[in-house]
Amino acid sequence: MGKPNFYFTPDSPPCQAVTLVIKQLKLDVTYRPIDLEKNEHLTPEFLALNPLHQVPTLDDKGFIIGDSHAIIQYLATGSNLTSLDPHVLARINQAMYFDTELFRVMGEIGYSLYFETRTEPSQKAVAILYEKLGALEQYLLRRNWVAGEFLTIADFSIFATFSAIYNCPIDLSKFESILKWYEKCKKIFIGYQSIKEDSKNALGNFLKSKGIKLELKTLDA
Repeated sequence: MGKPNFYFTPDSPPCQAVTLVIKQLKLDVTYRPIDLEKNEHLTPEFLALNPLHQVPTLDDKGFIIGDSHAIIQYLATGSNLTSLDPHVLARINQAMYFDTELFRVMGEIGYSLYFETRTEPSQKAVAILYEKLGALEQYLLRRNWVAGEFLTIADFSIFATFSAIYNCPIDLSKFESILKWYEKCKKIFIGYQSIKEDSKNALGNFLKSKGIKLELKTLDA
């Protein structure tokens, strides 16, 4: 029986979330890096796997999944990183939907700088980012992990997205519970060292190179 093929880009937070779960569960997969700059995600072979040409994509002996949250739910089935309890599972799903929103707003900030020739990020997007971080701070004030009292796949997803935020020029000092959780994750996640450098991704490096900080000023479009 062949191993699952995991198609990924190292500096992508969603791909990093899958990598972290694979390593935490000590799963045996074949890593297949995709170079987006060379348009390897647009080849006929890859489009046959994922018509949305997105990474991460998992091919488990012909069973193909193309979303990081769906992939880690699938990989963690039956493990201690998820649950069959409907209440716990609902919390896990809620946290992963939250991660989608957190990642989306980071994408909006990056898009406004890369493609709209802005010299400063959209203040509306930055305001939403701070709102999301404030909500995450409240969640972690009430519980030990993002979805409850034990480590779940949701922690891996949000950790990967937050790592990208953490490596941007942004003042996170008031989010004490998030920072405490983040340090705890780094110690517990078996695969952290494998994504540590890649978490310093393109957006953070771009912002630093331009001297741009993610800070609230006045609201604009």
